[in-house]
Amino acid sequence: MDFKDLITLLAVVVVLFLSDKSSYGAEGRSLSKEEDMELERQLKILNKPPIKTIRVSYIDGFSFYS
Repeated sequence: MDFKDLITLLAVVVVLFLSDKSSYGAEGRSLSKEEDMELERQLKILNKPPIKTIRVSYIDGFSFYS
């Protein structure tokens, strides 16, 4: 087996290995009703609206020099 054949074999093995690993990305386990409700509760805590909004009015008297 010469060097060119070895590189080709190595490339095929790498491609097969990576294609096998990429198939696991979209799969997951299904959640029970209790786990789903707990996840929704935690998301509501994280995504709550802001308590205070800061409003800034722009002042016309400012000059900026470049």
